[in-house]
Amino acid sequence: MIRVAVFLLALLISSASYSCTVPIYGEEYDALIELTETQDRHSYQIRVPAKVGGSKLVEAFLAYTKLPKGEFMVGEFFTKIRLRKSSGDYVSAVFDVPEKEGYAPYVQVRWPGEVCATVAFSEFPHSD
Repeated sequence: MIRVAVFLLALLISSASYSCTVPIYGEEYDALIELTETQDRHSYQIRVPAKVGGSKLVEAFLAYTKLPKGEFMVGEFFTKIRLRKSSGDYVSAVFDVPEKEGYAPYVQVRWPGEVCATVAFSEFPHSD
């Protein structure tokens, strides 16, 4: 019985050491997001690398936050952006960004890895 308990405890401790508690992120990953306005109102094109490091796929989301610019953005509404293969090792999409009063839109891109995901954020360019 003691052996079983020690084995289970060792298993839990070793698996926790391989887990990722915080994703990989930073300005160098934010810079990988190319976000441009299209000719249509509230429409944008996104272009990102299909892979970063050892990732196998990429996911992009349109999100909204109430926080002021410059703070760590926590999304309250998420919509998945359907990315398609484009030139070279990139994926892209054209998508609409509806206005939500009191919220600022941003894009979150995730490259899931074997242990840790890589995450990037981008605010929208404005051409007022």
